[in-house]
Amino acid sequence: MPRDQFAEFVADIQERGVLVPIEVHGGGTILDGRTRWMAAKKLGLRHVRVVPAPVNDTHPVIYMLRAASKRRHLSDDQRACLAQEEMELLSAINRRERAQAAGTAGGKGRPKPSQDGDSIATGVIGKLSPRDRRRESRSVVATNYGISHRKVQSAFRLKRDSPNLYRQVKSGELRLAEAKRESERAAKRCEQQRLAKLARQTQPADKSWRILTGDCLVEMQSLTPGTARLVFADPPYNIGINYGRGSNADCLPDDKYLAWCHALARRLRSPTHRRWQFVGDNQR
Repeated sequence: MPRDQFAEFVADIQERGVLVPIEVHGGGTILDGRTRWMAAKKLGLRHVRVVPAPVNDTHPVIYMLRAASKRRHLSDDQRACLAQEEMELLSAINRRERAQAAGTAGGKGRPKPSQDGDSIATGVIGKLSPRDRRRESRSVVATNYGISHRKVQSAFRLKRDSPNLYRQVKSGELRLAEAKRESERAAKRCEQQRLAKLARQTQPADKSWRILTGDCLVEMQSLTPGTARLVFADPPYNIGINYGRGSNADCLPDDKYLAWCHALARRLRSPTHRRWQFVGDNQR
């Protein structure tokens, strides 16, 4: 809860007292009402009603997350963070159950699920592929929290990529969309820095290259014969364009045009050369 909201909450507790009892589990762990307890402690209240949390078969942490999601001041982005943490816990439980099942089977794989199994590891979801199981689980959890599964997925990715931004979203300091954009910008900056560092560390393999400007037919005569490993040519297409000597100069018979193209860099080609050349659609 943001500080300004907590200050208002404390003022309300001071005026009306703690109206909703604090729910605890086990040795006194608070599952629902931690903010009420913090406000009461700040005000020095000694008598606050405490009741056992009706956990039943629900995991205590999941019960706590679901109870927290019902608070009116939470945004959908914050609920997405809570849903993501439930997904994280369910995945851990799933892995532990599978490991225990594999151990029970003597290391030969987990036994077949019972007919009445309803856990994520052994129920209907367990029959899906791992990817589909994660998608199905995310959809179920998202529905329980009243949000879209895309928000849960965004919260998952944000926590994985930018834990600090995730904590700001969870606390209500930042919106999920804003945090996502900032995370993407940070990732882009890191990649740019990595590439810049790599460029600084990389030395050119050959510094003997140079760029020649001028008429290519003239400049190629100044180069050493047999040294070109690649010749890339973009000659006239022989389709009647006037390059300064009239359109007929660009209308050679096919055999003469192709012979001229081959002769362009003949003296420069090395024994292992390659030649790439643009030609018109009518040339073969």
